[in-house]
Amino acid sequence: MAFLKRHRFAIAFALLAVATAAGLYNLFSADWRAALRFWSGRGWVLGAALGLQAVNMALDDLLWLWLLAGFGIWPGLRRGTLLFFSGFAGLLLPAQLGRVVRPEEVARLGHGRFGDAVKAEVMQLVLITVSAFAALVSVLAGLWDAWAALPAAVLVIAGFLGGATLALKLVPRLSSILPPGYFLRPSTVAVAFLCGVGWLIGGLSLYLVLRGSVPNLSLWQTLFIAPSNSLLGSASGMPGGLGVAEGYLGAAFHSLSVPPEHLALAVGAFRLITFWFWIPVGWAALTCLGRLPVAARAHEDMAENENAR
Repeated sequence: MAFLKRHRFAIAFALLAVATAAGLYNLFSADWRAALRFWSGRGWVLGAALGLQAVNMALDDLLWLWLLAGFGIWPGLRRGTLLFFSGFAGLLLPAQLGRVVRPEEVARLGHGRFGDAVKAEVMQLVLITVSAFAALVSVLAGLWDAWAALPAAVLVIAGFLGGATLALKLVPRLSSILPPGYFLRPSTVAVAFLCGVGWLIGGLSLYLVLRGSVPNLSLWQTLFIAPSNSLLGSASGMPGGLGVAEGYLGAAFHSLSVPPEHLALAVGAFRLITFWFWIPVGWAALTCLGRLPVAARAHEDMAENENAR
């Protein structure tokens, strides 16, 4: 276990290299020129999928700001958007440590306390994870009966909110971190359910990427792959799920009968849209934040500290 912690980056890039090598082998073992022609003519599809992902990010931004406001932090829409996207600068950090970037910037710019921003960040991670499980249960229920999909997702999320509310009452340590009734607040309930929209958008993006190369592709299949891929990548603890996510996507696409020569390109396209594209966006946002003045609230706190001395 200690070896895995010390060498996470090396292991992640080794897994990524293996997955990439396997994909390239399949590409060049078949008619790679035809595959390249096929994908070069699908620029509009990739653009549409990227546009859907941008909508997904904008929704996550608004939900994150809503959670921040629940802990008494409101940096404003412009700064808040920059703060949200700055978190993507840490996507390559292991074990979700990149999520510390936003709270650090919130505190540095004087918009709120680091601890409160961390609570909002953790709550978003928890609610996104719960909504991912709800999405998987919804897909499985939908395969049995399409009308059961939505009620199944609602039951999973409602069950979590009810269980978490009970835990706040029974576990004193939790009640000291979160206010009573936090999981029954209208804002928390709304965020919990709206997080599921992101997985719907992710499934639609993947459907657009694959539909030209997979005959009889079902939306149910891509709606299952998108959240399960994210959960597996996060659970692996690898930086950005590197290697694990690519390997899982390759296996999933193979099970969907994606032609071997298309596997590497399909995996690369989806990961570019959902992961790699957003890292430079995060660094650009972080650079912009570095040029902004500290909020007036921070100056007031510094003055109060000086007076107290």
